[in-house]
Amino acid sequence: MFEKVFEKIKEKNSSVKIIGMWGKDGLELEKKYFIDESDPDIDMTGAQIADIMTKLSNLKFVSEKSHFTLEGETSTLLIYTISPDYFLIIMCGKELVMGKLLFFLNLYIDEFVVSL
Repeated sequence: MFEKVFEKIKEKNSSVKIIGMWGKDGLELEKKYFIDESDPDIDMTGAQIADIMTKLSNLKFVSEKSHFTLEGETSTLLIYTISPDYFLIIMCGKELVMGKLLFFLNLYIDEFVVSL
């Protein structure tokens, strides 16, 4: 469903390691690994982030279109809202250029929405 868009984003941003679409109900729609699949268990993380996203969406200062980053020593996790009910989780290496990734996410957002 989203594979072609995931591939386009990876092509433009080599630091992308994992990208996936989740619903705020905690269910994964689709994900793509660009590393060994046994590395991180993103499934449980996606479900937990869905709970957090639902709680954040109830706050007045968090808009429908937003993104959040969690930076670690060796990687960055980006949570990017696609619609009121869906969001992307993107795990990237430290060589990430955030502005470039956000540019391409904004460029391809319509392709994600059409596929929902």
